[in-house]
Amino acid sequence: MKLTAWNGRCDPQAPLLVIGAGRSGSSLLARIFGAHPDICFDDENDFLAPKLWRVVWEHRRPRWIGANADDGPDDRGQAEAAARRRLAPIVAQALVSILGIDPERTHWGYKEVWNGSATHRYGWDVYDLLFPRATWVHLTRHPLDFAGSCAAWNGDQLTDSYLEARLADWSAMVEFSRLRNSRERFYEIRYEDLVARPRSCVEPILAELGLAWLEACEIPLQRPIMASQREHTKEQALLKRFRRSKLLAQTAASLGYEL
Repeated sequence: MKLTAWNGRCDPQAPLLVIGAGRSGSSLLARIFGAHPDICFDDENDFLAPKLWRVVWEHRRPRWIGANADDGPDDRGQAEAAARRRLAPIVAQALVSILGIDPERTHWGYKEVWNGSATHRYGWDVYDLLFPRATWVHLTRHPLDFAGSCAAWNGDQLTDSYLEARLADWSAMVEFSRLRNSRERFYEIRYEDLVARPRSCVEPILAELGLAWLEACEIPLQRPIMASQREHTKEQALLKRFRRSKLLAQTAASLGYEL
């Protein structure tokens, strides 16, 4: 018997996933995707997918007791692989139901930002297991603008130590997100380009999904989304004396950002 928790039109194992650092325009990109009538795009969900998988796997993975205790490593490996293949689609189906994905939409996705930072690090292998047909979109923003936006949004004082920590996080998240570039469907776009040329950035991604760019996708660009009140004069004074690390400079340069 085949169990299913989902009867909608979209493929639960083929989401559109926006990754990278937060405070980098992911809310804007999410609304652009969500404005398309064929896409149901959700917000952040605090890494529900890997957390849900961990709970399910811890309680339903094969156990070797009694008569099965003498099974060799190959037998156990095959049993675990079979269990993963059986459970992964069920967990993916449960996830779209939990998130309330519109069953009438043909595509779905959500934001999985901040992964790879000092406080959030979930291995991509779980995502490959649950979402083998996912489309990955790595969104970046100039690291100094990212740090300034973080401070303003959270009401934090932009000090040397704060800036150093945020920029270290930015570099780590960029490198961690780029581990996805070996996947068949991986896109990397800059927030600055998204704002300046939204159609040229998003249209190839939509085409990957078999969708066309629509005028409705431009509506989110007409109003600010989660804009932060930054103190640019103070930021510039601090940035002038801040010493850039070699890793930061190299990572920024690889994205076309000057420091």
